[in-house]
Amino acid sequence: MKKQKAELPAQQLELLDALYENHLAVTAEKLRERNVEFFPLKPDSKQESYFQDRATGPIHTIQVEQETIAEQLRQHWEAQGLSELTALIEPLLQLSQELREEEAEQEVSPFIYAMF
Repeated sequence: MKKQKAELPAQQLELLDALYENHLAVTAEKLRERNVEFFPLKPDSKQESYFQDRATGPIHTIQVEQETIAEQLRQHWEAQGLSELTALIEPLLQLSQELREEEAEQEVSPFIYAMF
């Protein structure tokens, strides 16, 4: 069975394309210049195994608050040595606001039970 590809409205695609071109690609290039790699993009032939024992200790969780999310992300990324990512905070928050406003304007499908 072939999966259907979700189609986004043209306006959302434009917003996402702009985020990618103007912010994500630029930030990724800065990280590449520092040789930052979040995960390997291909296997390493010198690596015998990728197995790692599970880390012990406390579970790392972050309680995110809407009012302070920008500062929380800034602190988190700077603590991880990824200060380049802080340039994404404002564009991401702006995008989320624009998508939220667009979603609020849409009608609820008659096939969805609205609980408000």
